[in-house]
Amino acid sequence: MAMAIPDDIARKLTADFDTESANIALQALADLQAVSDDFTPRVLRCITYASFGDFDHFNRLLAMARSDPRDVMREAEFDINDKRLRDLSIPFDL
Repeated sequence: MAMAIPDDIARKLTADFDTESANIALQALADLQAVSDDFTPRVLRCITYASFGDFDHFNRLLAMARSDPRDVMREAEFDINDKRLRDLSIPFDL
């Protein structure tokens, strides 16, 4: 059984997207989580963070995560030289 989407992720999606898009994004993350335990809150935060409020990019990140969640983590947490810039295993501080 999939875990509930953490509150910090839901709040960020609500802040970054209009109501309809936020609801679609929340459902998409819940569906992703239901597929595999690989889709941890960290991965969901990475998708949310790296989308920067762009719904089309959010959908591209979802597809990327389905292929390999590590790619999404690299995009969200690391710079071009693989230096870690942020740790999204920690909830967003909104």
